[in-house]
Amino acid sequence: MNNQYLLLLLSFLLTFSSACDDDDTSDECCEALPSPKAVFEANVTTITTNDTISFNSSSTGTVDKVTWLFEGGTPETSDSPTPTIVYNEPGTYDVTLITSGEILSGEFAYDTLVKTEFITVNPKAPTACKIDTLFTGENTFFVFDYDTEGRVKTVSTYFELEEGTITQFDYNASYNVAGQLEKIEISDEDTNDAGEVYMYTYTNEGLIEKIENFNLDDLQTPTSTVTYQHINGEITALSYIFYSEGDEFTTMNFVLDANGNPTSFTRTTGDDTTTESYTYDDKVNPFNDLVWASIFSPEVPFWSPNNQVSRTDDSGDVFSAEFTYNELGYPILSVSEGDTLFVFKYICF
Repeated sequence: MNNQYLLLLLSFLLTFSSACDDDDTSDECCEALPSPKAVFEANVTTITTNDTISFNSSSTGTVDKVTWLFEGGTPETSDSPTPTIVYNEPGTYDVTLITSGEILSGEFAYDTLVKTEFITVNPKAPTACKIDTLFTGENTFFVFDYDTEGRVKTVSTYFELEEGTITQFDYNASYNVAGQLEKIEISDEDTNDAGEVYMYTYTNEGLIEKIENFNLDDLQTPTSTVTYQHINGEITALSYIFYSEGDEFTTMNFVLDANGNPTSFTRTTGDDTTTESYTYDDKVNPFNDLVWASIFSPEVPFWSPNNQVSRTDDSGDVFSAEFTYNELGYPILSVSEGDTLFVFKYICF
């Protein structure tokens, strides 16, 4: 800081020109003008990261030039009387204002004001979260990894099939040039199986149209296909077929609420028809990404915008869940009849 200050003083001496000629004997050139007095203020002194502050020099006396030093700010220096500075990192920072003026012919005066720890920059409070780890009550947990665009890159799934034995499956995502999920390959860390792949296609409007599941050693014949129907951008029906189960063809028709949650659906497989109805909370469902939820089950409406708190089947049996939430309204715990269903861990930003 001291070296920078000395360089600034030197620059003042080199850049100022005399206000009066050496042979000028007028009164105004023989009487010293008032010396500069550095005074400044800011519109705010406490902000959060990436916010800006407007400064104003209200210095008095003879002020020909002002130079600011902003510790931790961007830019770090300015010669404007009213600079606007951005602070990107949390901390407390000094602000320095140096004023200078020619008070007599060839004679300059300076004044410096340093306000120590004048600016306080707090971290921005997070406004959203994404899943980091999901635990279930069945000795299973999922670990989510994201790419530089914030998209899910890998979901590693760990199953404790028997005490002390952990099996790992990795779901590896690829995206097309439009940024849409194009495929998910599933690899088994414990076997040499060829694995599986989910392939995604979309409508011209960018809505999910079809998801096909293949074995990696046969990419011509799908093992299952899920096809979606939309009205006004919302899923209203889907149909799916599992070819390994006697080519059973199932359709599901949804009734949606104003938030896009499926409040009821009718499932038809052959001559068999069942119905279910749902109720929801008003909080964010962290699992509401349809293209990812589909790999767990096309039937379960993971993709609802809100969290499902009850399900009633056509026999009248009710399954209910209670949620505990973090400060942003994301569920951190789901419990049913005393049993833990899910435990959520997040990355919040």
